[in-house]
Amino acid sequence: MTIVVSATRIIVDSRNEFTTTRARFHQRIPLVDPTLARELIAANASWQDVEAAADERVGPTRFVALSRLHQSALLSLHGELVEATPYLVGSPAIARTMVARQRADPVVRELDASMQITVEETCRRP
Repeated sequence: MTIVVSATRIIVDSRNEFTTTRARFHQRIPLVDPTLARELIAANASWQDVEAAADERVGPTRFVALSRLHQSALLSLHGELVEATPYLVGSPAIARTMVARQRADPVVRELDASMQITVEETCRRP
């Protein structure tokens, strides 16, 4: 079986410079403390506990940043300053719904979905 999946790239311009744009992103989609998952697993938490912990941490968008990679220093080694920070963004509630659908539907079972958001500054600075 072959399943064709397409992806859409959406570019949103900001009137603000990189630091302000990234700070505003963090307000709307906060970075999850990486120790949270370990603590929930160690406590053998119920799914209700997981949802409650997630609800306490999600931003107004109901999403969280599951990981963040600071690429600016590495990308700037080429000789010009490049600001870029990719994030893996998700929602525990949506993820759980997707897993349930994947188990119930053989076509959906073959699909995997994730969202990657990169906050980057494309204007060149000296």
